[in-house]
This record gives sequence, structure tokens and C-alpha cells, in this order.
Amino acid sequence: MPPLVMESQTLNLIAAITLQSPDGIAAAQRVPTLEIVAYTGGFMTVPGWGPLCIDLKGLEAGQVAVLADHDAKQSGVVGHGTASVEGGRLVVRGQMSADSEAARSVLAAARNGFPWQASVGLEVMESKPLRPRQTLDLNGRHLTVPDSGAVLVSRGKLREVSITALGCDDATVVNISAMQHQGDKCMEKTVETPDTQTADTQTELKRVATIRNLCGDRFPDIQAKALADGWDENRTELEILRASRPLPPSVYVRAHAPNSSVLEAALLLRMGKSGLGEKVLGPMAMEQADRMGVTNLIDVCRAALYADGSFGIVRSCAATDGENNCCGKVPSSGPAAIPSTTIWSGKLMRARGQERPAIPPGLRGRGSSGSPLLIG
Repeated sequence: MPPLVMESQTLNLIAAITLQSPDGIAAAQRVPTLEIVAYTGGFMTVPGWGPLCIDLKGLEAGQVAVLADHDAKQSGVVGHGTASVEGGRLVVRGQMSADSEAARSVLAAARNGFPWQASVGLEVMESKPLRPRQTLDLNGRHLTVPDSGAVLVSRGKLREVSITALGCDDATVVNISAMQHQGDKCMEKTVETPDTQTADTQTELKRVATIRNLCGDRFPDIQAKALADGWDENRTELEILRASRPLPPSVYVRAHAPNSSVLEAALLLRMGKSGLGEKVLGPMAMEQADRMGVTNLIDVCRAALYADGSFGIVRSCAATDGENNCCGKVPSSGPAAIPSTTIWSGKLMRARGQERPAIPPGLRGRGSSGSPLLIG
């Protein structure tokens, strides 16, 4: 299969970030440096792409900007660095050279122990799909494609690296160091590595990874709300289940016409006998009848013909002398026919305390015996 040439995309990857100060420089002049292990050479899950791996041999790397949350404005610049491939990994080393609010915020959070991650902006120039369970040797590693398949980025260009709160490759180890100043003294504070991270941090990382795995690419809105509102795995699964349920069909659409009970309920509703209809036919039938929006006998005849599957009759009536002629063509049997005894001498008449409803003008038909017939 020939390689696919893709439009420029941004791949969000977790990275290992190190912020530290160079030795031998006066404390007042020290500029924090950063070291980012942006990619470890294996598969990662990227929103919009799914499982993905990058061939580092085909990656154009060099000097790159370091941004905060992909903000390319001057206020979002954190520093700069140089990217290189080392031991099958993509590593970026540089300095926090910008004097911006974003840079100060990143440094202050790192001093307080916040586990920053990184997102890499990669321009995809060539990619190709990989078959499920396919094996390949890449970046000095022997990889097996996941059961869902994957994408191999064979050629790309590194555009920028962003420092962000959340990435997408939860298997990457994150280490952070930052400077602290106390008067004329300068000391380096090392943030806890994953082996010594607090239980709260590990629990949160696990929660984020679980939610992303559950939502995948199908439920981005649920994923965003779950991450923001602190949902656990059970709550997220419940919302996904609700979103996956098929919507119920409309009560009155041309392809799914109402049955005779709903037609009876529509007539009673039109006659002002909703209480009688709810007592005998039930609240569900009355609710469906109300949603039909019946305003006259023509609507009822049209609905009855659709229930009987007589779509051609409706079209024929409309094409000749209008749908007003539909009522004379309602069948005498089947789902479109509702015998008069159903309402006048049947179950409706057994409703306690109810009088026989009068047939309003415009809702009178004729049966085979000449008696009034309620057509449904």
C-alpha cells in the first residue's frame, strides 16, 4: 500500500521535562534550562489518530521553540531548545530564555512540585496504516501493532514543543527539576519521580488515563467534562453508555405511523376527552397522540393510511383532488380501520361515570350499516 501524505497535524505527547540551572554562573544571572524526553520510540495514543508511532529516522529535528500550551504568541513563549535523536528517543534540550508571564508561571509551578508534561507539534509529511498484530523493528525496538491497528509516521518535521498540564502518552516517565532562590543562595529542587510521587498524583494520572482510554475518539465532549469535573471510571462509563443508546423513534413520522390505539387517542384528544382517553387507552397513547398534532379529520385519515402502508393513496389524493379525498379511501380492515364499536360500544363505554362523547362536526363518517363511524 502506498504511503499516505497527510496535512500538517499536531501530535500531543507526554514528555519528561527537566528544569535546572547551569553551573558556574552567578545566581542572579542563572537561566533555568530544560530537558524534555519528548518521545520514547514506541506506540502512543493520539486523539484524532489513535495508536501511532514515529520513525525517528524520518524526522526533521533541529532548533525549536518551547511554548506554553501551543500558544505561539509572544506572551506564550517559554524558551527555546535543540531537538536530537538519542538512543531511539527524541530529546529536546534548551533554556527558559523568555521573560514572559507563561515562563514565570511554568517555573513557579515547577518549583512547587507540579509534574509538567509536554505536547509536541509535529508536521506529518508521510504516514501509512499498520495492520493489527503486525510486527516491526523501529527506533531500536521490536514493536507489535495493537489489535485496533495503528499509524506509522514515516516522515515529519518537528515544529515546536509545548509545556502543558496534560499529555496523551501515559506510559512516559516524567521528571522535573526547578531552581529556587533564597537570598544570594541558589539551590536545585528535584520533584519526586514516579517511584516517589504522592499517592494523589499517581491516582490522578491513572484516572486521566482511564477516562481517555474509555472515551477514545468517539466521545470528546464526555472526555472533556469527565476530566474537568473529576469523574471516576464508573461515572464515565455510565455517561458513555447513555450516549451510546439509540434514540427512540418519533411517535409520528411517515415511515413509522401510529397504531390504532394512538389514532383513537388522537380523536378523543381532538374531541376534548383527554381524561377519558387517558383512563381507557393509557397515558402513553395520549402522549403519543398529542405529539401527532392532529387538527382535523384529514390528519387522522392521512395517519391511518400511513399506518396501513397506503402511501400511494396519499400521494394519489394529493396529486388529483387534494388530500381531502383521503377519508373516503381508508380501508375497512387492518391497522388503519378502527370499528365504531371500539369507541362507542366497546371499552370506552365501560369507563365508569363517562358519558358517550358527542361526535363533533367534521368527524362523522359512515359505516356499512349507515350508522356513524369513527374512522381511525
